[in-house]
Amino acid sequence: MTKLDSALSKVQNLYVLQVHLWNVLDAKNLSPAMRNEAKKQLREFASLLRSADWHVMGGEDVYTALKQMQADVARKLKGRGTISQKPSVRGRAGKKR
Repeated sequence: MTKLDSALSKVQNLYVLQVHLWNVLDAKNLSPAMRNEAKKQLREFASLLRSADWHVMGGEDVYTALKQMQADVARKLKGRGTISQKPSVRGRAGKKR
């Protein structure tokens, strides 16, 4: 396997895991088994993301989006299963009522 083939394989596996993690983000309720499986997939996703070449995956903006997705999934798995849609405290503090 050449170096390029190895890099492409990592990116392909990264994108497959991305689809699984999207399903986690879209899920309203996660069972304990689904949560454990998602945690394993997230660890693998993070490992692949660290080792993948962002040039091969489509650019730095794609890499940044995948890092954000990783953070969103991690936040959802830590919490009760939902991501708050409310503006941040800093955003609320700046608004006049």
